[in-house]
Amino acid sequence: MQANKIHDIFNFEKTLVIVGGGEVDTALLWRMRREGAAIIAADGGADICAKKNIMPDAIIGDMDSISDIKYWQDKTELVEIKEQETTDFEKCLQRSEAPVTIAIGMSGERVDHTLANLDILLRYGAKRRLAIATKEDLIVRVSGAFEFDALPGSRVSVLSLVPIKFAGSQGLEYALDGLELAMGSKVSVSNNSPSGRFSIEPEKGQNAAYILVMERSNLEIWVRGSL
Repeated sequence: MQANKIHDIFNFEKTLVIVGGGEVDTALLWRMRREGAAIIAADGGADICAKKNIMPDAIIGDMDSISDIKYWQDKTELVEIKEQETTDFEKCLQRSEAPVTIAIGMSGERVDHTLANLDILLRYGAKRRLAIATKEDLIVRVSGAFEFDALPGSRVSVLSLVPIKFAGSQGLEYALDGLELAMGSKVSVSNNSPSGRFSIEPEKGQNAAYILVMERSNLEIWVRGSL
C-alpha cells in the first residue's frame, strides 16, 4: 500500500488512478501501475482489475456491482459504504488524497453514468488535481484563464454548462475571441492547437467552471504539471 490511512482517508504520495466499471484501456492501466501509481477500484471497477490481473490498493463503494466480493477478502482493503447519496466514484474521491488523480473506466454505454461522472469532475476538480481519461480523451475542469503545452496539432474542445464569454485565445486554429459558450447555445468542438501551446482567457468576472476535452495523448504532459 502506497498510502498512510488516517481517519479512513487514503493519503497517496504519487499519482492515484481510480478505476470505474466502464470501458478501460488495459495498456494505460498497466502503464500507470508500472510507473508507480496507486490504484483504487470504485466498486465494479474491481471486476475490471481482476480481468486485467491488477491488484488495487483498495476497493471503495457500496459493493453492489462486484461479481465475487469474497475473492478480494484478504487480498486488498475493502471499504464498504452503503449510503446511496453519492456514486462510487465520489466515494473514492471523498476517501482519498493524492497530488494527481486520474479516473478511468468512467464512460461507456451508460450515458447517465458518464454525465454523472462529468458532474463529479466539475465539483471535485475545484478541490483537487483531477482528470478523466478515456481511450480517446483527456477531460479536465478549468476555471478562469488557462494555458497548456499540448502536443502539436492536438484536438481541443471547450464546453460550458452556463454562459461564459471569452475575451480571447491564443494558439487555437479557431479563436474564441468574443464568443459566449454554453450548452444549449454554442460550444467549441474539435478546435485544435497547431503548434501545441495554447491559452484561453474568459472576460473579466467570468469565473464559472468549464470543461476542456483534449486528446488523451496529452495525459503525461498534464500529469507532469503543465496544467
